[in-house]
Amino acid sequence: MTIRDAKGSRAAKAKGRQFENDVKDVYLRHGFKHVERRRLTGHHDMGDITGIPNLTVECKNHSKMALSDWIDQTIDEANAAGTENFVLHHKRRGHDAMNSYVSMPMWMWIRYAQLLKSVFEKDPS
Repeated sequence: MTIRDAKGSRAAKAKGRQFENDVKDVYLRHGFKHVERRRLTGHHDMGDITGIPNLTVECKNHSKMALSDWIDQTIDEANAAGTENFVLHHKRRGHDAMNSYVSMPMWMWIRYAQLLKSVFEKDPS
């Protein structure tokens, strides 16, 4: 590893940590009082943000998108954490965390859409 590689790696990790903290702060501002940023745990990572029951939260701040790989990683982390639900936040260049993207597979979205439908569907009686 060259000095340049080490610097780039430290800078990339710092950008990632900052985005994780920014995402955590968005959750806190919107009433999720128990969220916190997880420390790095290596091979058995369980997501970047904890404190929302049954949800694994992964955050990515990269210049090149690798959405398929990131979703696979998030699924692995949800499995390691023992959660049924997960969400992937990825940084949108030039925007704050509140305007980042959120991604999940269609089957996960259908689960959330059904929940929304049950909350907002009017009782026919």
